[in-house]
Amino acid sequence: MEKDEFLHKFGSLLALYRKRNKMTQEDVSDKTEMTVNTISDLERGEQNSRIFTIYRLAKAANFSLAEVFSEFENMPLVKSKKLYEIVELLHNQDEQTLELIQKQIELLLPALKK
Repeated sequence: MEKDEFLHKFGSLLALYRKRNKMTQEDVSDKTEMTVNTISDLERGEQNSRIFTIYRLAKAANFSLAEVFSEFENMPLVKSKKLYEIVELLHNQDEQTLELIQKQIELLLPALKK
């Protein structure tokens, strides 16, 4: 992946989550101590950033670094906030519990479509 493509995708993700969380560029600027112009440049993919800066931006706009990098590694990305919350609830469950929950979901979903 070329550098420009990475910067553009990261900037798009930053803007998406900022807006999803009803934040302005000024809000992100306040949380990261970066200028609004810098936030704007990053969102347009016109400025490079260090990994720590990416971490600060992700934290400020309320998304995880896993979401950032999954976007670039063709990994599934949870885009729904509600689905992300469900995944977070399941994250630390043991395999037996996850299997039970999966079976329940498989039974529930067809019933909901009726």
